[in-house]
Amino acid sequence: MSFGRFIKDKKKCGLALIVSALVVVGLFFAIQPLLAQSNFAIFRSTAGGGSVDLVTLIGRIVQVILGLLGVVAVVLLIYAGFIWMTAAGNPQRVEKAKKIIIATIIGLVIIFASFAIVSFLISWLGGAAGGPGAPCDIEGSNESCLTSDGCLGNRYCTNGHWGSCHKFDSSCPYDPYFGPQFSYVSGFSDPNFENWTRFRNLSRNFSGTVQLPTSTSLIVYGYAHDQDKPIDKLELNPASQPALLFLNSTSSLKTINGKFYNVVSEADVNWNTGAYTGEATTSIFITAFNNASEQFNSAALAVKFWPAHCFNNSFDEGTELDTDCGLECPNCDGQSCYRPENPVCNNDNCASGLCVSGCVCATNPKIDYISPATKGADGITDFDHPTTTEDDLANGATSSLVTILGRHFGVAPGWVSFRDSSGNEYTAQLYLGPNCTGTWSNNQIIVRVPDGLALDTYNVEVVNTSTNLTSNQKPFEVNNIERPGICIMNPVKGVYPSSTDIYGTKFPLVPPQDVLWEVYNRYFQVVGGGHVVSSSVVRQDVTSTLTASWTEFSVTDTPPENKRGRAGVRVYNGAEYSNYSLFMISAGSEGEPCGYSSMACDED
Repeated sequence: MSFGRFIKDKKKCGLALIVSALVVVGLFFAIQPLLAQSNFAIFRSTAGGGSVDLVTLIGRIVQVILGLLGVVAVVLLIYAGFIWMTAAGNPQRVEKAKKIIIATIIGLVIIFASFAIVSFLISWLGGAAGGPGAPCDIEGSNESCLTSDGCLGNRYCTNGHWGSCHKFDSSCPYDPYFGPQFSYVSGFSDPNFENWTRFRNLSRNFSGTVQLPTSTSLIVYGYAHDQDKPIDKLELNPASQPALLFLNSTSSLKTINGKFYNVVSEADVNWNTGAYTGEATTSIFITAFNNASEQFNSAALAVKFWPAHCFNNSFDEGTELDTDCGLECPNCDGQSCYRPENPVCNNDNCASGLCVSGCVCATNPKIDYISPATKGADGITDFDHPTTTEDDLANGATSSLVTILGRHFGVAPGWVSFRDSSGNEYTAQLYLGPNCTGTWSNNQIIVRVPDGLALDTYNVEVVNTSTNLTSNQKPFEVNNIERPGICIMNPVKGVYPSSTDIYGTKFPLVPPQDVLWEVYNRYFQVVGGGHVVSSSVVRQDVTSTLTASWTEFSVTDTPPENKRGRAGVRVYNGAEYSNYSLFMISAGSEGEPCGYSSMACDED
């Protein structure tokens, strides 16, 4: 078949070109749902190795097809020009050339638009699909993204391509919190019990029993959001009592999971509970009203009342077994959930408000220290002495890596919140890159400070996802200080001359390039019968001379020789120290050091 015969019908040819372009674009849109669910990578051999994901591969194929159509269009234009130039005044041939040119130009416009749309979709769907996406330039950089089920997350640039999108909050979108309307009782306080903080901030999914004092000054805090309409008011509804109107309950526009909501974050109301007798139980819930007079309720929250001395943050001998728990007060953390007057495994019997497997009262997470920190009033910097840590102020820039040391965080990742003075909550990033897995443990969490925080002081708290219990709070000051950051050590225990790989970000590429090992040994004074009467902690600092293979994101090092015990490891760039990462210098055999906490041998 000759080329002239192939394009004999100009209208059909132009129409075919237009239809072909539309089919290609339609094909790309048709496979979008498949792309959004696929995490498959299509590997190919190249001189430099690497891989191309499904989104990028199909997108490139479509771009090639569009390019070929463009070539056909150019050939048609040349052919039309040739007909026109050789028409020799023949009006039929001139008209034929004009029609070919018009149809071809229309096709070219569609092709150019299609190419631009496809290029955009490759980039956008690369993030939505969860797999590696569009090419990226800065190795190790990260950016916000949406997962295939619409949850906000972040992804990292690895081997020249964006990696999978990892959720900030693993409960998204299944938690009702991410729905269009949500409310819950967010905490309690009492000015007459200033040091009572156990239930100051409740997890949004707390399902236990809140232990409360009988008091005339109890304050209840409430939260609500509505995605479509502003909230006008909140009401507290105690069982068998009139509703109470919350103060500060006018909503403001804020973002949750990248979407705008009308949010009331720290409404409060005084609830006089003086009429309740000791160990009485009841329940409460919140009703939110929007400006269209629609209302929605929180889940009911169980509460139980106890004598006032159970909330004074001091040990009352004869009425308590430990501070604010036991005997006349709810059972202490770690004790049996049974009580003589209520011999069942019941949340009501526990100071933490939660009875877990084995009929044991659950323990709230506890934050002991946040690193990096700078010196407090004592002049001692960042955990340099184990008895002078309370006034150290944790601080750093947004997106920096921080270590939260403590206990009872749980094995499965929960979430870490940064709360501002208005009660607004910002979730820290748990996924820190492809080399940084396993950053959550029962006693240490390493997270990334949320992006975009204003320069201010925030309260950090941890939620144990298996119990939905909330930790105490520790302050963190967001400033502009950029530091190296450690995300993980692998392995996390060993002895000289074994090595460990330290992964993180912003490691120094030129000297000074130091890894500081702070080794803590605990010494006990033992008397007859094996009783410990006193103990002391001795710290020994060692700056490693055995580091190797420095990159911006990793370094290999060897634990100090002839040392045993818990070590805090930091990277130093000559100006700033990184956050800590815990390492146990131990072979793990009988008689070797164990544990981590408080420089002692226990594993809380």
